[in-house]
Order: sequence, then structure tokens, then C-alpha cells
Amino acid sequence: MTNKTRQEWRLLETPPLDPFMNMAVDEAISQGVRRRESPPTFRFYGWSSPSISIGYFQQLLATIDQPRCNELNVLPVRRLTGGGAVLHHREITYSVVAGSHLNGFRSIHETYLTLSEGLVRGLRRLGIPAEISPGGPERHRRDSYCFDRPARHEIVVQGRKLIGSAQRRWREAFLQHGSILLSLDERYLSCIRGAVSSAGSIGLEELLGPGGAYMDNIKTSLAEEIGNVLFARWTPGKLTEQEESSIGPLIDKYRRWTAKI
Repeated sequence: MTNKTRQEWRLLETPPLDPFMNMAVDEAISQGVRRRESPPTFRFYGWSSPSISIGYFQQLLATIDQPRCNELNVLPVRRLTGGGAVLHHREITYSVVAGSHLNGFRSIHETYLTLSEGLVRGLRRLGIPAEISPGGPERHRRDSYCFDRPARHEIVVQGRKLIGSAQRRWREAFLQHGSILLSLDERYLSCIRGAVSSAGSIGLEELLGPGGAYMDNIKTSLAEEIGNVLFARWTPGKLTEQEESSIGPLIDKYRRWTAKI
């Protein structure tokens, strides 16, 4: 394993963006990777305002309380990936886009497990006793709230969910993105139907303290350990011209797509 050649990957960190822009960037990268015009990419990002992403198979009005979202200025967006609704507010978000032919990515569970190993190693370097959840009763694909309980291969601390992830696979490539909680504001949680408590989740602020002075260390540790399990050599980069040109139409797509559900 130690003699395995490291592959060049692009490392991106984008500023906080609105939900439509964030989903558009993830999809633009995935389109480029699928066409083999973009390198495999690991991205850190954030959200410019409280948002809710709902899973591909969910119905908007059955999942969120729209009047409550309007009251609190929370924007919903539908994801390309499945799973339950996720409140995006105080968190670190990551995405990974790569060819599905690469070692460790040949199936959805193999991909989850490989990336979860990197996430756990990165967290443990900082003294966080993270573990990979064995999962419990199989989640229904339309379960309302993602952080209600951990699914198989997700990241838990003290039995409570710290990182929730979702994945979309095509023949040529896959996209996996996930939410690493800092803290959860139950006021915004009230926008998701059936999400009545944060008891099943835990955030980095509860584990490491408030203030976020550790943010750079968290990102560095996670990137290094994920790079190790992927045998990746990171090259800091930016979006390609082709990706940039794809984003505008994709933003419009996500606005229309969300308005219809």
C-alpha cells in the first residue's frame, strides 16, 4: 500500500455561497469529471445563509415547513443526492468528485467506507473520538431529517452523529458531499417536518469549544488524512473556465427544480 503511486487531485476551498450556487458548483465539477475535462476534486465550502437541502427523492412540502422557512429566511434547495433533509448553517461542508473506476470507489458502500476512514482519521488526530457507524435499522429513502440517526458508514462521536453524507453515482464518476456539524440551532431545525430535537447529533463546538479557532486545523487534518486514504496528492486550484460557464445555467436549474417540488 505504501508503494502505491499518488494521483493528482485538485483541492478547492470556496467562500460561503447560497444554496443554489453551492449545488451548481458541485454539479459543474461532476460534469467536468464525467467528461474527463476536470481533475478529481476535493472541496470545502460553506453557506452564506441558513439553508435546507432536501434529498433527491423527497417532496418539498412534505419535508419542510415553508411558512416557517419564510419567517426565518431559510432557503430550500433540492440535491442531486439522496437521503434526508439537512440544515446547512453552522457547519463545514465537503464534496468529493472522482472517477468511479478508481480504487476504493467501485461501489457506493466501498466509496462511503473509504472516505469515512479518512474523515475518522482526521478527526482523531485532533483528539475527537470519532467512529464509523455500523448503522441501525435501514433508513427509508424519504426519511425527513438526515441527522435524526446515523446510517451505515457515517461518522459518530459518543453514538451521536457528527457527519452526514450523501452520494450520487454515474457510470463514469460519483459525487459525495457531506455536512460536518459545528453546532445546530434548533430554531432553524423547526423548518424541517418531524425534526423536533438535536439529541441524535453532536457538533464540533460541543467537542472542541466555541469560537472556531480550530477551523483551519480541522480542514488541514481532514484534507491530509483523506488524501492518505485516497493516495491523493493535493494541488490547490480553482474552477476551470468550462466549469465556470456551466454554473449560471445550473443555478437556474436548481431554482426551477426547487420551485416545482
